[in-house]
Amino acid sequence: MTDQSTAQIDTPGGNTRTAVLEKALELFAETGFNGVSMRRIAQEVGINPATLYHHFTHKEDLYEQVLRFAYAEQAAQFSALVSTEGTPRSQLGEFIREFTRYIAKDQHFFRLVKREQLEGNSERLKMLVDLLFGQQYGAMVRSVGRVTQAFDAHMLVTSLLGLVLHHYETRHMRQFFSEYAPSQDDPDVVADHCCRLFFFGIQGEAGAGQVPEPSTHAMPTP
Repeated sequence: MTDQSTAQIDTPGGNTRTAVLEKALELFAETGFNGVSMRRIAQEVGINPATLYHHFTHKEDLYEQVLRFAYAEQAAQFSALVSTEGTPRSQLGEFIREFTRYIAKDQHFFRLVKREQLEGNSERLKMLVDLLFGQQYGAMVRSVGRVTQAFDAHMLVTSLLGLVLHHYETRHMRQFFSEYAPSQDDPDVVADHCCRLFFFGIQGEAGAGQVPEPSTHAMPTP
């Protein structure tokens, strides 16, 4: 029996299984899991639908393989970064730099993950965590816990990743602000900014306990 994880698909252009996974990633990112059919993926790649089903038994199978294909190499790099020798601070800094470069260059995978978050399908979101993100996220939480105990490590990692993700979510709109400069989308510039903001903070760790209390005054009715 053919191993689906390594099997190649012969196409008129001589492409392989990689062509199917690349096109499926693009289509899933554009229209979501429910917005694209196996038939359309086969048509876009230029193969017979029966050939596609021979290698991927159903759309869920293809989707899982797309996720693995899109993130496997990067996941290995992330894992290596948080497991190498060095201080927790240096490990986190390198992780954020690599994470920022990845988000800046791989817009299809970035859009696919954002679409899944918006659609909120529990099964597919759990698949993302179990297959892709869980191990690296846990390693980051442990590293943050060794850097500081002044914050909830889980919330701090979420906030740190959010700094990077939101920056690239808004880049197409930010170009219309008068303060915008193209260098602000350079992943190394973004990573340096996020690391500085994270490690030093706008007030410093000592000021973290000086957050003003919420106002007790009601907002005026429009």
